[in-house]
Amino acid sequence: MNYGGNLHNTPQNLLNMAHAEGLSVVMNLIANKDNRILDHDFFVPGGGEHPASLGDSKAKLHFAEEYRPPFYGHMFFLG
Repeated sequence: MNYGGNLHNTPQNLLNMAHAEGLSVVMNLIANKDNRILDHDFFVPGGGEHPASLGDSKAKLHFAEEYRPPFYGHMFFLG
């Protein structure tokens, strides 16, 4: 969601974009870049939906980690 710099996304902004696109599920990957896990504070134990999607949002928001093994490319881990 965020790699640093002056452009920052928020869970609510992801849900707003999903609503504008007519999406009902957002599966956001948290990057593990240069031995750092960015935005780790948005993880939900057990991989459940983020609390931001429990409000008046029509979309479900999940955060999971992106894993980059050398052979399989980018992988998504939920929970």
